[in-house]
Parts: sequence; C-alpha cells; structure tokens
Amino acid sequence: EAGLPCPASQAATASKAGASAYWASPAGDNAAACAAISGATDPGAGHYGTIRRAKACAATAGDIINIKAGTYTGLNHRVWTQDDNNAGLASGTSESVRTIVQGAPGEAAPQINIPNWFSISDNAVVTYTRSYITIRNLNVDGTGGSDPGGGELAIEGSYITVDNVEASN
Repeated sequence: EAGLPCPASQAATASKAGASAYWASPAGDNAAACAAISGATDPGAGHYGTIRRAKACAATAGDIINIKAGTYTGLNHRVWTQDDNNAGLASGTSESVRTIVQGAPGEAAPQINIPNWFSISDNAVVTYTRSYITIRNLNVDGTGGSDPGGGELAIEGSYITVDNVEASN
C-alpha cells in the first residue's frame, strides 16, 4: 500500500567496511559531491543528491542509497546503470554484502514517477549486469508515460531481491 512507512529497523548505513550510505531527496543536487551526500545518518537539508547522483556515488559493494520520502519525477531520479557511462551502483559480492536501494528508514515509501514518455531505457529501476542488489520500500508509477507498459521494473542480473515495491500504471 502506497505511503506505508519504511521499517525503521532496516539498516540506513552500510555494513561492509569501506562501504557508504548515500542520501537522495526530491530537491537533491545532481552535481553534489559524493562526500556531501553520504553519512551514517540523514545529512539534512542542503546535503542530498538526486537518486541518479546517489546511484553514481554508490560505487562500492555494500553501499546503500537511502531515498527520502517525497515525489520524484524526471530522469535524474531513476536508477539506471547505463547512465553516466555505467558508473555507480556497484554489485554486492554475496548475500551478506548486498548493495541496497531503499526508501529511507522510518519514512513513508518514496513515490518515483516517470512523466513524459516511457521506454525500457527510462524505467525507474534497472539493474543491468549487477548482482546481489536489494531494492526495497519504493513506489514506482509510470503515469504520464506514452508506453502502455507503465511503471515497470526492468531487472536483469543475479541474486536481485525486490521487497515491498509497488509498480503501477
């Protein structure tokens, strides 16, 4: 059900040494420095990237992308591994070292909308050639797209877990 809170008990920080947590918000900066949008806790207003920027920063196995509650529209708020010359969203390495894309713990699930046109290359969450990725606590809606397929998740890879994700339209 849309708007349910993301479990506060889920990890907001990376568990693997050397891995980081990156934070995104609807008003995030697509050019933010990775260090400015990372942290074990919510870094606060003025220190968020777009989802795309957080994805580009998540280049180490076990990194986490925490997506703040709110409504996200446009291509800067998608997770697509072919953006930015295939940079970011590193594969995890095992079940115990997963890379995670998630709604921020304790907040309402973020609403990721894809306005304008919609095609396989503009899906909200795409994980080409990645492994040990967890995608959880998100709402994806294709309303406003020209593709009748609407808000879909196109996922390729190995050991991909999708949990509490609602795809519609």
